[in-house]
Amino acid sequence: MSAPDTTVQIILDQSRSVYLNDPDARVWSNSKLLPMLKAAYDSFQTVLANNDLSTIDAIDVPSHIIAAGTTTYGVLPTDFVWPVKLEERSPGSGSLYTPMTQMRWSSNIEAGISLNYWSFRGDEILFPDAITNREVRLYYKKLYPDLPVGSGDPIIDVSTTIRGHSLAALSAKVAMLVHTFISQNTTLGDLCEKTYQDETFKVVNIYIKKGQSLPSRPKPYRVNHRLGGIG
Repeated sequence: MSAPDTTVQIILDQSRSVYLNDPDARVWSNSKLLPMLKAAYDSFQTVLANNDLSTIDAIDVPSHIIAAGTTTYGVLPTDFVWPVKLEERSPGSGSLYTPMTQMRWSSNIEAGISLNYWSFRGDEILFPDAITNREVRLYYKKLYPDLPVGSGDPIIDVSTTIRGHSLAALSAKVAMLVHTFISQNTTLGDLCEKTYQDETFKVVNIYIKKGQSLPSRPKPYRVNHRLGGIG
């Protein structure tokens, strides 16, 4: 089951309704809360990145051509976290890709026409020798969270889609920032911060459980403490 998507608008609406007692946005308009959401998103992104988590499957495009005798994949995608699977075929053949087998590694594999095997060690994808060029397609996990924006500020406006189980955590974090740093109500701010950390912990657990069958396991959960005002 894929992670649910949400939008900035939905997050702000939930924050107003659940935590800010302003469901009609009479006090906390979108324009006032959007900077808070950007700060909350940055905190959320940092926690999840620190735990090596991803919800998004990706494919490296274009496929790599592995020259005969080459034993490494080469430059990995900039958003690469870990490999999920690899497939191969003859370059330019247009035939179906053949699944490759992941293994711990053996240097005693005799070179053949196909690569057949791959290993992930030391942040490199490694192959045995092959006597022909091979076209390899890499499926991998990419950095979490993922936003469908090419560059610059990832959150443009309230229509921006944020992927992943982020609604409960981000709506609480937005309210924490409002209560603590605008309304100067640290009691409510601390309650919202606790909710944020609890919800973030749940998200991390979801993906740690999903990651047990993947070739690289996420690190133990770590959450950032508030520093310099926004956590």
